[in-house]
Amino acid sequence: MRILHFEQVESTNTLAYRLAEENAADWTVVSAAVQTKGRGRFGKTWESVRGGLWFSVILRPQVPVDTIRHLQFLAGNSVCEGVEKNVDAAVLLKWPNDLILNAHKLGGILLESKVIGRNPSFVVLGIGVNVNQPKEELPGGATSIFASTGRMTNLGKLLASILEGLRENYGMLVEPDDLLKKWWERCQHRSRTVQVENPGGIIRGVNVGIDGRGYLVVKALDGSVETVEDGTLRIVE
Repeated sequence: MRILHFEQVESTNTLAYRLAEENAADWTVVSAAVQTKGRGRFGKTWESVRGGLWFSVILRPQVPVDTIRHLQFLAGNSVCEGVEKNVDAAVLLKWPNDLILNAHKLGGILLESKVIGRNPSFVVLGIGVNVNQPKEELPGGATSIFASTGRMTNLGKLLASILEGLRENYGMLVEPDDLLKKWWERCQHRSRTVQVENPGGIIRGVNVGIDGRGYLVVKALDGSVETVEDGTLRIVE
């Protein structure tokens, strides 16, 4: 594993993607103290100031392309385990790619890939975690480990713990049932009423699971069951 650390980049995912196209090795890691143009899902901006953990991992998994999305669930499990090795805090997961601490967003995961035929040429796994930022430096609805616990965390040790977990869990991609089960056990909205919005409309009902593809399974108020491939989820209180 090779770790390339920078004081400032536009986006670790953008840089990692370029390096992957230039044949950077499997498990090359790009990290930065600051991202000036950090990105989230759907092109949203991700505020990435000093004090957070911002990194991307280049992977070349030997799996079918429809298995790539499982990496975000594997990463979610690994980040939770890594945080909990370093901090006395219980981290939950929100479908499909959010990290939750004390009901606020702690971080997120962004997958980008280049596919040739039915197999990925490479995948860039981007992970962002709010760690040592004070509350006043965070956007609304977000938290950090420091803001939630009052304790500073060593970024290098946290990165090492997360990367160790990713390596240990990586083999689960071949048989993803166990990693999806682990993710579901940490799900913030398990068996709760949710509303999911995507280009196809709005779906509302009880989240009763995720299927083998990582799609959300929702039981609507009329008793029908729908599977949702992607979308923006909120919990309905």
